[in-house]
Order: sequence, then structure tokens, then C-alpha cells
Amino acid sequence: MSRRALGLGEHGEIEATPQARDAEGKWKRAATPRRAERWRARCYHRGYDGMVGEISRFASTKRAATQAVETALAERERGHVEMTSGMKLAAAGELWLTHIRRTDSGLSARTVLDYGRTFARYIDVQGSSIRGLTLVQVNDPQRLRAFLQVVADRHGTGASKMSRSVLSASSGSPSTTARCRPTRFARSGRSRPRPSRRRFGSGTPRER
Repeated sequence: MSRRALGLGEHGEIEATPQARDAEGKWKRAATPRRAERWRARCYHRGYDGMVGEISRFASTKRAATQAVETALAERERGHVEMTSGMKLAAAGELWLTHIRRTDSGLSARTVLDYGRTFARYIDVQGSSIRGLTLVQVNDPQRLRAFLQVVADRHGTGASKMSRSVLSASSGSPSTTARCRPTRFARSGRSRPRPSRRRFGSGTPRER
């Protein structure tokens, strides 16, 4: 049976499992609740950054383990400010970055650093066409496609893809699935490259 997709800030059902040590001293599921040496309670939680992770706690009783998970969920909720459609993208992005920089975000230090740099270099930067927009305004396929195309043309496909990932996670926008390719430049000695006049989406001309 498939599980229901979690919305931002939502969590699944809390499950509690009795555990006991085996002959090698490793924790395993206990044969019966009466033989439990401890209980493990867990559930899946989706943060406001869109990332899904597991929250797990241990205690001597089922009730205590479950309450520990509930407490952890409440602490996470208090640490978040709810994103609304009227929130500015820059503010939502900073809120998201603050969350993923937490040690319990589940992201590596390198990933957090890359996301932060991408947001600062291409999204929340002077000249960005979406910097001052609200989340509902950003959630426009045509507007996002145009923005990502500019990033691709100026900085390359990698920057565009990373920007798309950051926008998707920070704003929860389904419209960030638009893909863009960088405009190709003709190489001719030391002369400066001239941008192609080919329209985005018209296809790549065959190389001769």
C-alpha cells in the first residue's frame, strides 16, 4: 500500500517497535512486546524545504518513545515560520537556507554550501528578474523558464540546473521543472563570442 505524499511541514503516522538485543548484542525487533528491552518510535517528516527525513527516538516504554517523537516534531514546528504565497522569494529563500544549515537537515556541508552560493549568485542578486517577486508570482512557468534561460546563457547549464533545484526546494514551486540549455557561442580566433539569436525552444541547429 503506497503512502500518502506529505505536504510541507507534515509528518506521517508514528510507529513504535519493541526491540531487544540478540546473542551478538545487536538491537533487533523483539519477538513480543513483553520481551522488549527498549522501544523505538519513528515517523517520516517533510520540512518546509521539501526534504523528507525520518525522526526516530528510543525509550524504555512505547509511550515514552512515542512522546519523544511528538516532542521532536513540535520543536521542529516551532523552529519554522510558515511560508505563505505572499512571502517574498528572497525571504523564503533565507528561511529555507537557515533550515538546511541545521545539523539535523540531513544534507551534507558541501550541498548546503552549493545551495547557498547558488541562491546568492543567481537568484537573490541585483538584476535577477525574480528576486523581488512573491512565491505566488514566482510560480509561473513562463516567467521561470525565461529566468532559467538567462542563467543558462550567462553561466551555463550546470548553474541553471542548480538554480532550478534551489527554487524548487525553497519555494515548493512545481513550475521549476522547466529546463534550459545555454546558448551556443561560435569560436573564431580571439574575437569575442557573439550570442546566438536562436530562440529558446526552437531546437539546436545541426553542426556542419
